[in-house]
Amino acid sequence: TLPLLLSRAQPGTMVYGSRYIRGGKVLNMTWFRSVFSRAANIFARTILPIAGLTDSISGYRVYPRDIVAKMDFAKIKGRGFSVQFETSYHLYEIGAKFAEVPIVFVNRDRGASKFSFKEIYDAFFSIVKIRFAKKPLETAVFVLLGVSFFVGLWHGWPLTALVADEAYHVGGVLRAMEH
Repeated sequence: TLPLLLSRAQPGTMVYGSRYIRGGKVLNMTWFRSVFSRAANIFARTILPIAGLTDSISGYRVYPRDIVAKMDFAKIKGRGFSVQFETSYHLYEIGAKFAEVPIVFVNRDRGASKFSFKEIYDAFFSIVKIRFAKKPLETAVFVLLGVSFFVGLWHGWPLTALVADEAYHVGGVLRAMEH
């Protein structure tokens, strides 16, 4: 993988290995970690639309010297997975391009992973903080939409029993299948 990454390296372009393009694979990963990885990448692409970056969690990266010289490392405050998001967004802000090569990611067979709910929490809020820093109006809209989504779920959840039991086209079919 490293020779392929280095072969694509050029000034102004960060090259990274992606599991989610043609030729890339993930082996021996638990279903939970796989779901988190996919969801985190979808969320990051939605909130931080960086052209050319599909696997924002990937740590297989080659940074060209000219880009590293322009980076302000004091801006990168995160730990764990969030460092990948912050670094990528900072590179995007200073005008870097992104190139990807397929990799085969094999989950570890020994040692302990740092993956935890705290990592998920930190990564989620890191993406939100990066995107909405210095943008109070967009932050307010995002927060209101998020709150309304969860309030809607909270109010709608009790109705799922009603639909299953009383609705003719749903409840009747379910009762018929039960008998």
